[in-house]
Amino acid sequence: MFSPIGSNFVKMMLKVEAERPLLRVVNDQIGNPTPSLDLAAAMLKIAPGLQREPGGLYHLTGAGSISWHDFAAFVFEQSRKLGGPAPALEAISSDEYRTAARQPMNSRLHCTAFSDRFGISLRPWKEAASETMARCLAD
Repeated sequence: MFSPIGSNFVKMMLKVEAERPLLRVVNDQIGNPTPSLDLAAAMLKIAPGLQREPGGLYHLTGAGSISWHDFAAFVFEQSRKLGGPAPALEAISSDEYRTAARQPMNSRLHCTAFSDRFGISLRPWKEAASETMARCLAD
């Protein structure tokens, strides 16, 4: 999840890139970056009809998938284009990145059930991330 509001990966990368000349990010964990503002808009759109819908488990993410390293590279590329800082980036394996919680290697989700049921899909994450970057760097 990312947004121009609150704490998230995009904002953390922008903060860290201004503080460090080299950033190490895992390249073997893949997921679907999801714009929280788009997700919230989709939830508000379906909320009025939820009492009429059968229950179930649904996934909704930004369209497309990417590794954390490549997502960070995208953030820094956009930052550079918008006049912001961009540190050197080093790809590392999950084994090289120490964290208290073990992260899944593949956290991609299929959103077909949601789009079939509600007729809503989120836009590609790159489009939303570019907008988020512009808003964050303008502040």
